[in-house]
Amino acid sequence: MLNKIMQKSKTFFISSKWRNKEKVEELTEKIRNLGFEVISFFEYPINKEVVKKDPEEAMREWEEMTDWERKKRVKQIAEEDRKSIGKADAVILLLPAGITSHLEVGYAKGLGKECILIGKAEKPESGYLMIFDKTFETIEEFLKFLDE
Repeated sequence: MLNKIMQKSKTFFISSKWRNKEKVEELTEKIRNLGFEVISFFEYPINKEVVKKDPEEAMREWEEMTDWERKKRVKQIAEEDRKSIGKADAVILLLPAGITSHLEVGYAKGLGKECILIGKAEKPESGYLMIFDKTFETIEEFLKFLDE
């Protein structure tokens, strides 16, 4: 019998830290190799130039930003995230992840999306039990589940 994710999900949105770039790109590629669609924030047209930078450098620039609520780029990224989550069948939170990633998963859950956690939580998080439909400690464990 096919698992729930295989039956329902064709498109995944991956949410994670910008500093987790290598793992996000690895997961994106491996899910696509299994025949699924993936939406990755690293592939947004608005991130075309920033993605070329070292993740640490890009995040330092982002974190030093002042008056971020009025920045056009920030608003564009938020809108792209909102649309992408809306298009996805399931949202993956790939740990480690920051506040924005956790908010995105909460938004997805509110939309009725299937939510998946990949990674080991650093400390007990009871909220994860409310949000996530399925949890995996590693990318490999998740991929094996998808490929069954």
